[in-house]
Amino acid sequence: MDKSWITTKKPGDPEYDVGVVEYIKFAVTNSEGRDVIPCPCHICHNLSYQKVDVILVHLSKWEFDRTYTCWYRHGESRVGTSSMGEKMDNSNVYGEYEGNNLEDMIDEIEERVENDPDVTIEDLISDSEKP
Repeated sequence: MDKSWITTKKPGDPEYDVGVVEYIKFAVTNSEGRDVIPCPCHICHNLSYQKVDVILVHLSKWEFDRTYTCWYRHGESRVGTSSMGEKMDNSNVYGEYEGNNLEDMIDEIEERVENDPDVTIEDLISDSEKP
């Protein structure tokens, strides 16, 4: 699937709009029937779960997160192909170094949001500031 629109186009551009529709189809197909999915706009960064209509509004106002080119939060396999055509495994993209537990934190956030769909980004930030 061509994702060049993520880094080269902006909201309102016909290629961007087609790309957003393709992303939505992919995300909904892989959502396992959930009515909310992570929003990939550059404001939410997949940390805020939204309904599709809200995601469409976000992606029409704000750009798609340009760093999110492997849609693993929406069902795409982390094993992909590098720009040189070589097979690569991105399964440990966050935590290759000891002490880097970003992936664990993201998993905890996802679990929290799945268990409480009404949780807000403000709640998550507030919780992160507590010992």
